[in-house]
Amino acid sequence: MSGVWFLKWPLVILLLGFFIRFIGALFKVRHWPMGDELITIGSFIGGAGIIFAIIKIAFMKKPNP
Repeated sequence: MSGVWFLKWPLVILLLGFFIRFIGALFKVRHWPMGDELITIGSFIGGAGIIFAIIKIAFMKKPNP
């Protein structure tokens, strides 16, 4: 595997969490309902993406010389 393409899906999950958290912050600023819940859900999704990336890095095989 060249580069960091093996981290494609963890990065997608992390960015999805950041996007949901951003929308939740917008809801909080505008005083719309569900802002707290969106921030919490986005944080959990972003955390899951980070944990998924750590697991993928930890179990990565060494390249053959």
